[in-house]
Amino acid sequence: MKKFKNYYEIPEKYRFDLEHLLEGKTINHLINEFDKYSDFLVQNKDNQFKTIENYLKYQKKSQEFGIYLNKVDNYLYNKKSTNVVDSENNKNYAIFKNKLDQFEAKIGSTISLFFKNIDNIEKWKNDPKVSEYKKDIDDMLECEKYKLNDEIEKFIVDSKQGEVSLYETFSILYNSETKFKDIIDEKGKKYTLNSTNYKNFLLNKNSNIRKQAYENFYNGYLEHKSSFSSLLIQHIKSDSTKAKIRGYKSLVDSKLFSDRINVKLVENLYNTTKKNIYIYRKYEKLNAIFYKKKYNEPYNVWNSKLPLINVKQNYSIEEAKEILLEAIKPMGNEYYNKVKEALEQRWVDYHHVPNKRGGAYSIGQSYGVEKKLILMNYDGTFDGVSTLAHEMGHSMHSWYSDKTQPYVLSSYPIILAEIASIFNELMLLDYFFNKNNNIKLKFDLVKKSIDDFYQTVIKQTFWSNYEFELYKKIDNKEPINSYEALEEIYVNIHKDYAKDPKKIKKGKIENISSVTIPHFYYDFYVYKYAVGYIVANIFYQKYKQNGKSELENYIKKFLSAGGSKWPIEILKDAGINLEEESVIQLAFDLLNDKVKTFEKLGNQIFKIKKTK
Repeated sequence: MKKFKNYYEIPEKYRFDLEHLLEGKTINHLINEFDKYSDFLVQNKDNQFKTIENYLKYQKKSQEFGIYLNKVDNYLYNKKSTNVVDSENNKNYAIFKNKLDQFEAKIGSTISLFFKNIDNIEKWKNDPKVSEYKKDIDDMLECEKYKLNDEIEKFIVDSKQGEVSLYETFSILYNSETKFKDIIDEKGKKYTLNSTNYKNFLLNKNSNIRKQAYENFYNGYLEHKSSFSSLLIQHIKSDSTKAKIRGYKSLVDSKLFSDRINVKLVENLYNTTKKNIYIYRKYEKLNAIFYKKKYNEPYNVWNSKLPLINVKQNYSIEEAKEILLEAIKPMGNEYYNKVKEALEQRWVDYHHVPNKRGGAYSIGQSYGVEKKLILMNYDGTFDGVSTLAHEMGHSMHSWYSDKTQPYVLSSYPIILAEIASIFNELMLLDYFFNKNNNIKLKFDLVKKSIDDFYQTVIKQTFWSNYEFELYKKIDNKEPINSYEALEEIYVNIHKDYAKDPKKIKKGKIENISSVTIPHFYYDFYVYKYAVGYIVANIFYQKYKQNGKSELENYIKKFLSAGGSKWPIEILKDAGINLEEESVIQLAFDLLNDKVKTFEKLGNQIFKIKKTK
């Protein structure tokens, strides 16, 4: 890939179009329009529920303000992403965020106001004029059983700014204050180890360096095991107390309520994953056999990142575009033409330059924004092509939702957010696999797909199961007050999901993960990754079994649904009932097929007659 010294050296066609967000105005002019939109909302907040006319007018003004915010925030945020040290843009962003903070402080919580006007709302809540707001109104009414009195609710809102964030303390300890021992090679040369270069050391040709990297990395966090444990325990205890005060049956129920998820779905996820763990264990046995054949040394945790084969990859941006378009052709003309338009009309920012943020994303909060922008750091590999497909999946989900749903129902929740992106990855993988005759490339592709399934489904389900048990024990006031107590819970759960349960024991350095996963502070979040990945695989499996009609169903019933119903209802409408064990099983059936393909290709490549 060609390298550029600064952002504006990149050809315009490879930079995303931020100017369309300004609509011919300057960003300073747009920021100064903030009060024009916000003043009405502040001045009329107390009267918004008095009559149906007031409510409809207030919602209309809220929508106008929301679209305005989407454009300004996306301009400033995306510009910052292309150059994080742009002082002028950072100054504008700070001014804008300050205005937003002041506005939110003036608006406050609408919960108490809503229930003060409940008699008025009951009179018109079923009027067809407010049909698009009915989901939100019913949601508020359902929340009443968990509402505290007005004074307490006001205190909670007002005191949030001064509340200690245990996550921020964790983040400082995890990202800044944890130090790792240097790696020392045979000649005595020292190498600094940190969280950024750790994975590179695991790819080093020297086994001793890989081993040191692995052990020094986990031991670095282990030095702070008591602090990490205390932070996590206090975080969960605080959440458990709040859930009980509000009247939730359990902490887990309080976390599932916002998506109206039944706990049976989560338990079904755990049970089905554990029942199918033999598939993953078979895959790991195959990995060990192939690794031994290639490297003539034992397969272990610090060797697991070494490639079993090396495939040269170099796809230009133009080639990546063509590959993506070919892969998504079965999606139909509308989908294909919109993706083609996105690639031609600068939805995507491709090249890495100094001071550009890493990673990739598709913008959120995009209702009213014509182009669903994508930021990348494209590297010319198949992973880079896959990332383009992934992010375009997000953008097309947003495009269909915004096109089909009104503003208030367009935004889809996190639990549904990864489905469209993973589905596109699967379409790309299938196209690439069938198009190529290179057996090594096919092997590499299927291995990557299995590894992704493990990372996103099996590992996240294991972590979620650990959270689930930990929440239960803290709800029941069991004596959880040390690293050792957390480690014991973690180890007992891990045995059900590990490739070799006999090796899962207390006292191993890897168990520090029981207290160092940032997502453990994210409101029982990780199971949503697993659900999204599984649903994408189910949609894909249904498409492979039933043909194009399933793609039409996927676009009409899922991509276009936005947040019009609760997540499980949207999926049921699209033909997927996650509360049925047999449905989740479909994803594992697809995994099993991939492991069989992995075995067949591996046996050919490594000249093995039959794997045991």
